[in-house]
Amino acid sequence: MATVYFYELLTRHTQAVCDQQHLDVVISSRASTPDRTAYILGHSTHSPFEMMAADAAQLVAYGADALAIPCNTAHYFYDRLSSRLSVPVLNMVEQTVLQAKRRGSARVGVLATSGTVHARTYAKMCERHGIECLEPDESGQAEVMQLIYGVIKQGRSAPAGALQAVVQRLR
Repeated sequence: MATVYFYELLTRHTQAVCDQQHLDVVISSRASTPDRTAYILGHSTHSPFEMMAADAAQLVAYGADALAIPCNTAHYFYDRLSSRLSVPVLNMVEQTVLQAKRRGSARVGVLATSGTVHARTYAKMCERHGIECLEPDESGQAEVMQLIYGVIKQGRSAPAGALQAVVQRLR
C-alpha cells in the first residue's frame, strides 16, 4: 500500500496535461519479499535484502536513473542497498526529517512498524538533524501494528481517528 500511495502522490504532484508529460515510472512491488519487520525483530531469519537488491539492480538495468523506497521499514537496509547501486536512492526518512525541520518542528512523532521503531530508523535520523523523536509506548505501538498489519496491509482503509489516542499520548 505504501507503493500505491507513493505512486498516487507522484502522479498528483506532477504538472501534466497528458500522459506523455508524466514521469516515466517503473515499479517493483514483489509481494514475496520477506517481511522486513519480522527480520528486523529477529522473528524470521529470511532477510529481504537480497531480493530488494536484485529488484533494485533490475530497475537500474531497465533504465531507472533514481530509486525511491516507499516503505519506511525497508529503510533499515538503505545504506547497504544504496552502496550497491550506481544511481541515487532517495532517502524518505531523511527527507521527512529535513522537511519537519524546515517547517520549524523541534520534534516529530513516529507511527511506524515495530521494525522501524526497533531499528531506530527515524530516531537516528532525527538525532543527526537535531530534532527530538517521539515514539509510542508499548501499548501504543501495539495499536499502530494492529492498524498496519490488521487493516492497511490487508488493503483496507484505516478508520478516521484510528490512532488519535496514540497521537495524544505522544503529545
